[in-house]
Amino acid sequence: MLTNCRVFSDATEFCVRGVTLSETNDPSALREKFGRVIVDDMYQFVGLLDVNGMILEINRAAVESFGIRMDQVRGTPFWDADW
Repeated sequence: MLTNCRVFSDATEFCVRGVTLSETNDPSALREKFGRVIVDDMYQFVGLLDVNGMILEINRAAVESFGIRMDQVRGTPFWDADW
């Protein structure tokens, strides 16, 4: 299922779950994008915290399952988030 994607007729780019992959992406960018596609659809919590426990990133499916938006929790201490 493709969401939030533009259709590319030249096949140099394609979109998976809202993430656009391009043949011009360097290997590092592709790894990051593939990771985003995989992790975003996991309903288990997968998050990235800094050394002080502040939320940097959380997978989309987990955030949506709590009925909150990323901007409500990004930059807040993990234990103080509105779960």
